[in-house]
Amino acid sequence: MALDSNLYATGAVTSGTVAPASTSGESYYSTFRTFDTSTVNVFEVESLATGSPFLTLMTKIGRSKDGSGTFKDLGISEELTSEYPQFKFLEIDQETDAWSCNAVTAAGTAGADSTFTVTSTAGLKVSHVIRNVRTNEQIRVTAVTSATQFTATRKMGDATNVATQVGDTFVLIATAVAHGVNKVADTGAPGTLRENNMQKFMETITITDRDMLSNKFGGKEEFIKRRLHTGMYNLRMQMERGALFGEKSAYNDIYTSEGLVGFARRGLVGDISSGLTTRTLEDTLGLTTEYMSPGNNTKVLLLSGKAKSAINSLYTGRIQRESIADIKEQVETIEIGTGKFMIMQHSLLDQQSGYNGYGLVVDPGYFKIMYPTGKDLEMNGIDGRATFTIDPTSDRFSMSGTYSAYAGFKNVHANSAALLKIA
Repeated sequence: MALDSNLYATGAVTSGTVAPASTSGESYYSTFRTFDTSTVNVFEVESLATGSPFLTLMTKIGRSKDGSGTFKDLGISEELTSEYPQFKFLEIDQETDAWSCNAVTAAGTAGADSTFTVTSTAGLKVSHVIRNVRTNEQIRVTAVTSATQFTATRKMGDATNVATQVGDTFVLIATAVAHGVNKVADTGAPGTLRENNMQKFMETITITDRDMLSNKFGGKEEFIKRRLHTGMYNLRMQMERGALFGEKSAYNDIYTSEGLVGFARRGLVGDISSGLTTRTLEDTLGLTTEYMSPGNNTKVLLLSGKAKSAINSLYTGRIQRESIADIKEQVETIEIGTGKFMIMQHSLLDQQSGYNGYGLVVDPGYFKIMYPTGKDLEMNGIDGRATFTIDPTSDRFSMSGTYSAYAGFKNVHANSAALLKIA
């Protein structure tokens, strides 16, 4: 904390109060041991609402989209699986609809065929009408002759046939099939095998007979309730950090799970902070709307405080505050292109984490919380959602209970996500 001689703030922003380091449950309990002074108020720091604001919002949105709403119902953002600790899935991308020119082709003759060279002809088929983005010339594919070459009829539209250049892009318009032809080639996008892992999250609470019997600030019952609440909060905080920053390594295929940051790194990544304008932001965010989960037109835009301030200054008057009845939540939204972005400022994206100034884009239907399922010794069905279990060895002299959850994250269609430096 920096103050001048007149006690005005000066210099870098620091705090004069040092937060106590986490030590043990005993140190926590000892601060409450006193005479029963019910009039003394106790204030605990909870930097994150509910401990997991991101996961809470994702599950609420998912359940509203799915038409469900109770705790035991699963929405589009959650899924039960019989796989544990590793689960696998296929990620199938969109079929190719653009091809990059890799050699110069002369202007040729209108109505006659020319041979074109591209980096790959994968997905290209006879009867495709494609357009050169630079020249606007439309051509019709007559033969795919190799993995990198095809022939096509020139000047199928109004634009004049001109020579191509290396780097030109051909984009698909439609098919134009000759009379008497009853089919075209069958193409499809191959699936990419993805995998992620479950993590076991735990938070244990232990109290002795001394703490069961001795007086506490606010009373004994309130003390126990507060301790249980803090344990659940800490568990949710663990899961929130795992969901945001979790990473998995190829050499360690258990215990660690890829979170949102790792997922977004495989998608759209870039620094747009230099000379940030509404156009550069909207052009970038608009790319993520090309990948939307079925029946959904909403993305979540997770922002650091610095990034949120930058967006607020760009969109004065355009950011709306909506009340979503299905999830009983008020959120800020902004519409960009064909999609809507639900804005959430997250305190974990701060200077300490290294992500101050960053924004993360995620689709509620493409970032799923996965819970494993199984059977216990009595053949009762169990799953990985959060539970509280009393230690069976507990007695009146020492009691322990543990909050636990087993969860991982199914991260599909990386191009639906983005990690952007905004400010």
